[in-house]
Parts: sequence; structure tokens; C-alpha cells
Amino acid sequence: MVPAGRPDFLKRGSDGATMGRLLKLQDDHGVCIAAIQNAVAVLAENGLLKGQRAAAQFWITQADWFDHGEAIWVPQSSVIVSGRDNRLFTANNFNDAEELADRMLKTIAKKAKR
Repeated sequence: MVPAGRPDFLKRGSDGATMGRLLKLQDDHGVCIAAIQNAVAVLAENGLLKGQRAAAQFWITQADWFDHGEAIWVPQSSVIVSGRDNRLFTANNFNDAEELADRMLKTIAKKAKR
């Protein structure tokens, strides 16, 4: 789960570089990654949403303080599942956390059965 709050803090200096490396490493190893509200900016900033659909509040889709990384924003959606093997989970806001968790757990359970 990518922490929400101040994604501008997460992308500055070594902390941002560390977060980016960690996210890319997790993605390369098939780990499910989730982000809610402005935490989706961290995924986009680090290239994980390139060409991928993602749920986001409208103001995120218009923000100029981060690199959108060719994300395909779907602001009216509550939860979007995308990425390789459907392992990226994005949610519009914290009211969607239960749906995000449910969809993520179903994906993990399906993967465990293989």
C-alpha cells in the first residue's frame, strides 16, 4: 500500500528515489500494489501507471506538481484494477478502501490457487 498524504514529500530527494525503487522492485516481483486518493500520484510519478487506467479524484488528473507518466485517469471510477496481471489497485478516495481491499484479496487468493 502506497502511503497517502503528501506525495510531493515522497518524491523529493533520496526518500522519493527509495520509494520509486521499492515500487518498481515490488512490481517486477509480482506484488500487488495499491494506492488511494493522492497516493496514485506516487505510482504515476514512478512510471507504474504508464498506459494504465487509474482511479483518481479530478484535481489529481489536473495537477501539475508531478509527472503523470502517461496514466489514463478515470476520475469518476471508485476502484480501478490494472497493470501486469491486474496487480495495480487504485481508488478515488478513502470511502472506496473496502472495495479496494476486497478486490485485492480476491486477486491474491486467485493467484495463490495457481
